[in-house]
Amino acid sequence: MILVTDNNIALGQKVNKILVTQHADVVRFESSNALMRWLDSASPPPKRVKIVILGLLMPEVKNGTLCHFLREHPLTANASLILTSPQDSIDHRVKAHLFGASDFIFHPILANDLLIRVAVQIELQQFNEQAKTNKNKRPQAKPDEKGTPESLDQMAQILGSSQERLLQSEKMAATGRLVASLAHEINNPLQAIHSSLQLATHFKLPPEKQAEYLGMANHEVERVITLVTRILDFARPSTAKPAEADINAVLEQVMELTHKHTMHGKWQITTDLATNLPKAHIIPDQIAQVFLNIILNSFDAMPQGGQLIIETGARPDMILISFHDQGIGMTAETQKHLFEPFYSTKANASGLGLTISYGIIERHNGQIQIETVLNEGTIVHILLPCLSHNIYD
Repeated sequence: MILVTDNNIALGQKVNKILVTQHADVVRFESSNALMRWLDSASPPPKRVKIVILGLLMPEVKNGTLCHFLREHPLTANASLILTSPQDSIDHRVKAHLFGASDFIFHPILANDLLIRVAVQIELQQFNEQAKTNKNKRPQAKPDEKGTPESLDQMAQILGSSQERLLQSEKMAATGRLVASLAHEINNPLQAIHSSLQLATHFKLPPEKQAEYLGMANHEVERVITLVTRILDFARPSTAKPAEADINAVLEQVMELTHKHTMHGKWQITTDLATNLPKAHIIPDQIAQVFLNIILNSFDAMPQGGQLIIETGARPDMILISFHDQGIGMTAETQKHLFEPFYSTKANASGLGLTISYGIIERHNGQIQIETVLNEGTIVHILLPCLSHNIYD
């Protein structure tokens, strides 16, 4: 069981929603007093409380009262305490440590980040319990036996696998948004292949004319192979291996995927890609996923069509990629929820695209910044470190 409370009700609701989507057993409280009353009156005792998530700025948390209460209460004495804060400061981290917190998260709270941190705490609890059991059963346990450091490796593999699945699901959602356009893109060369083969095999033609039609069919087959290869390269699970890459080349590959989509939607992409741009050490398919998500969001913001300008340039130690659309822009309310998981103004959208993009850029030691004016458009800036200045070196 996980207990959640924050004086920021909207934030508490968001944390609750993230956890519930993973079928977690969550009880949310709108105040610390409500949490304490519930614990004192819980009869019969509820399921074991494994984690308590609290907002650090709640008065009862800031003065230490609630954390002390939880550590003394029999239902929460062994629970992992996770504190959240709107800012990542040394002062807040020190307070969290002094209050006995197992972990500390600052806003915006990303879904995959929260889920991984919760999973880590649960796995650690299970690991510690198993270690105690093993110690009682086998006092002379050797380092290579179960319940020892190898279990940590297994835990890391499980957590890494969960994050990869989340990235892959959002990547497939982006591919799904392109399906109709890609179907047309494949159908056109197939029609040309069919016509060329019909002419070459069903009519008495001079050998040179037959060769011409067969050559046309072969050219269209190569077009289909190239397109399908591009789709598969994007859609296959990430290798998660960084490599030296040309940002302009990654952009061009993504724009090839959206070529037919732009034609059907009356959108136009204009590019101004800097020459001699420094290379970056990145995970190419993850950065491509970010670019595709931003481009598709720009199209969604221009339902009647419009122009998307994509620019690249060099900055001190960084590469700048900018996407400028002529769309509807964002309201002040929408801007408050930027990068929040599960928040979307579009029907049937997961609300994870921008959140995952933020996480990818952050893991590349980069930045993502958004400028928007209602009814005028939005500019998304991405900054990535040059080859000699990044976390993967």
